[in-house]
Amino acid sequence: MPEKIEWESLPARNKKKLVIAIIAVFFTTLFLYLFTGPYWAIFGFLLLLFVLFPFYTVTRYSLDNEKIVIKKPFYTVSKELRYFRRVEKDRNGVFLSPFKKPSRLDNFRGIYLIMQDDKLKNRVFEFLKKNIEENEH
Repeated sequence: MPEKIEWESLPARNKKKLVIAIIAVFFTTLFLYLFTGPYWAIFGFLLLLFVLFPFYTVTRYSLDNEKIVIKKPFYTVSKELRYFRRVEKDRNGVFLSPFKKPSRLDNFRGIYLIMQDDKLKNRVFEFLKKNIEENEH
């Protein structure tokens, strides 16, 4: 029977990270205002908001036996699971790579699935590991 796992991630839910991000944006904008003027401060503030946009917005993940779909506010990424050859788990989520061994291209070709819940992380990791091993044979 096909299994489907869905979850969403919003890194700004973590209060400590949110406070650090707000302080960094504030002090960077203040620094730019004091040393370069108001126009550069506005530009720097807008640039920081744009760069930190994924931190403040919800990302939705959907995973089934065939593919993974990642929905962000302005675009959607969909990849077949047979594309991936390696899965790794760390403290912030699960990383999928198309290479069997670690490669310098991992950052460009791989997909990082962010999740805060450890039970969900273990469930997703085991599901992906099983599917990737099945696809190799």
